Amino acid sequence: MFTFTIYSRVVHPTLLNGFLCSLKAFREQNPEWNYEIIRHDNARLTLLDFTAYDALTDITAAEYEGLCRPGEGTSLVMLSACQEKLALQLMKSYRCSLLCVDERLLELRELIKHSMKSQRYISAHFLRLKEQKNNIADSMFFTDAERKVLSGLKSGKTGIELSREMFRSQKTISTHKRKIMVKLGVKNDLELRKAIQKLQPPQ
Repeated sequence: MFTFTIYSRVVHPTLLNGFLCSLKAFREQNPEWNYEIIRHDNARLTLLDFTAYDALTDITAAEYEGLCRPGEGTSLVMLSACQEKLALQLMKSYRCSLLCVDERLLELRELIKHSMKSQRYISAHFLRLKEQKNNIADSMFFTDAERKVLSGLKSGKTGIELSREMFRSQKTISTHKRKIMVKLGVKNDLELRKAIQKLQPPQ
């Protein structure tokens, strides 16, 4: 019999119980398979509960260690559907798996299969989010000049700096910026900064 070992750092009892119920149901359907919760980090899968966090800076040192375990796909981070910003940060910077606790269906077979192969598992909600982010820049047309301005703004450069760098007048840079704002559907600099942080300029 195969035993799938799990180490849990999940604080919220409802989340852990929900996950364990899914494991029990899976075991009933697959009698050659079993699972065991162990008390050390040599498990096949480490469960991390980030549902109370807004950003990566909020996680504890112990959780950071679990997040940075050697190998890929060995840590599973639990997030709620509203934590899209944190989910995108995790997808961009780490190789952990992501589970949306608000999804009705847990694809446990896929999660286990990915974990056994040291591959990343991303639940459907966050997978759609990642695809939307990757496609947003591609779905808009930016001129070469607008791309340069967009890239510069994303890296924190001012209009004056871009003007010098691109050998264009500040008025021209402002025109490009206004066109970018229209394409992104934003009305002021604050909205523009937020939109730019979510947007990877097209190459």
